[in-house]
Amino acid sequence: MRAACTIALLGLLATAVPSAEEPVVVELEAASPEPGVQIGYGAARRLAVETTVPRFLLEIPSLRAKDGLFARLTLGGAEGVPVYVALDRSEGGTHHDRLYVDRNRDLDLTNDGEPLKAELHTTARGDKLVEFPAVDLSLSYSIEGVAAKESYRGVVFYEGSGDRAPGVLYFERDGWREGVVAIEGVDYRVAILDDDSDGIYSTSDSWTVRRADEPRAGMLADGRPRAIGFPCWIADQKRTVEVATIDRAGRSATLRAAEAKETEREYFLRVRAKSLTPEERELQIDPFRPRVRPDQNLTWIEGKEIQYSLDVGDKVKKRILIEFTAPDCVWCDRMQRLTFRDREVYDLCRQLVCGRIAYTAGAGDSARYGVQGTPTYLVLDASGKELARQTGFANPTVFAEFLKKALR
Repeated sequence: MRAACTIALLGLLATAVPSAEEPVVVELEAASPEPGVQIGYGAARRLAVETTVPRFLLEIPSLRAKDGLFARLTLGGAEGVPVYVALDRSEGGTHHDRLYVDRNRDLDLTNDGEPLKAELHTTARGDKLVEFPAVDLSLSYSIEGVAAKESYRGVVFYEGSGDRAPGVLYFERDGWREGVVAIEGVDYRVAILDDDSDGIYSTSDSWTVRRADEPRAGMLADGRPRAIGFPCWIADQKRTVEVATIDRAGRSATLRAAEAKETEREYFLRVRAKSLTPEERELQIDPFRPRVRPDQNLTWIEGKEIQYSLDVGDKVKKRILIEFTAPDCVWCDRMQRLTFRDREVYDLCRQLVCGRIAYTAGAGDSARYGVQGTPTYLVLDASGKELARQTGFANPTVFAEFLKKALR
């Protein structure tokens, strides 16, 4: 998750359960700030910049400049109404960026108040983000045939220093909701999160449950959340709780508790093992290791000699990961599909400048570093000194340890 917000519960409602096996409805409320409690927004939604600009959006004079960008944010699934946003970069420079949001969805950007002014941030990994203040939006739902409306907050941002116009904007929704339910006389806090920031709650989102008397901090961290279709374990792993139903707006959910027939680890190992391919089993891929989202991809410097990557590393003050590869290298392909899609490996690689070199036996950079085959991975400092080497395929667990040692 990109940014953190400080959230807690407003008006938790507790419902007693006559029997742990009987379904129970838990009422859910949007969370509100509480000092010292931080969780993340949902995953960022990509907003592709529009290539064809709707005529009505050109009414703002400053947006007629060549640096004006337009995007469309659609929330609420098929029933959702698009919200147009316009990024005005006509004054030049990151700190002058302004964002217009069609808050009232009337296809007019001139009557929605003042534009949002850009804020430049640097993440813990050193990445540059241009972010705009949170904007309040509302969304209409149909819940069991009854029309309903919900308000929430979200932020628009883009990656980079702002020197060049972004090709994509991102939107993240503040979508954490909570409620309290009593199971066998013990109060438990239930939290759900609109993980994909699409404005609706479904099995693509996540949830968690823990005792209500435990600290709220970190409730959605440390691997606690899981997809709404999967159960959570309570009472020292003796019982399971699962979400039977949830309404689109996240106002209420139906929970079902039952006696646990296996531990949490046994359950997920069994479920994940079913989806492992023979290739993953052969290569001993840990089924518990989380993977990155489809839209998360590492940026590789390709078609350049190693010196180019060294110069980039020196400029951004990062070490350099070099991959020696070949077009017909089956193990290189497996590294890309299995190892570099691992979340921990991805996060570690983001701390490095990643360069990809075509292996040439006995020549060029291959000879300079004594590389004998593919794939070979080197971690170098900006001077070109070798800090670590990994030869051949490495599964995510092994490769993550290799990277962590190289980054010390």
